[in-house]
Amino acid sequence: MKKLNLDRFLKESVRAHINESKKKESDKKATKFNKFIFLDYHDTLVDEVGEILDNAAVNMLYDFIEDPEPCFVGVITAAGSDLRGIIEDFMQNEFYEIFEKGSNMKFKLETVKDYSDEDVPSEYELAASKGRVIKNIISNNCEDLQQCLVYFYDDKQTNIDEVSKSVDELNVSIENINIV
Repeated sequence: MKKLNLDRFLKESVRAHINESKKKESDKKATKFNKFIFLDYHDTLVDEVGEILDNAAVNMLYDFIEDPEPCFVGVITAAGSDLRGIIEDFMQNEFYEIFEKGSNMKFKLETVKDYSDEDVPSEYELAASKGRVIKNIISNNCEDLQQCLVYFYDDKQTNIDEVSKSVDELNVSIENINIV
């Protein structure tokens, strides 16, 4: 009788191990994208009172939302983590389609001020941080760099320049990196 319980225990253990391995493998094969849009938050998506702007960046975001092709939406802001919750709530309330169950989009918010050792980082340091963050997101989430389409909108030329350099290092087209 004890042998039967031991056999059953071994079979269940092996089955559990196999299922865990399959789950880890499927997690590694997460959705990859060929279409990315990155936006600054302040003065690109919203004005100083928190109203959505009517500009090329917002219009492109709506185009992404309506497009059935899987895409990656990133808000990369110079704000610190103290504003993270406010920005996330705003995005979920105003652009809820991104967060709907079954959506073909992935959303990521990065507050690059948190990457600085300085209390008040320079404009260049913030711009370089935006470039590194976007480059890493593309590297980790792009299905095919040769087919990758990247849009970036910001209101500061320094950010445009640094993001262009970082994206160009991946040999990805920078023709859609725009100032608003």
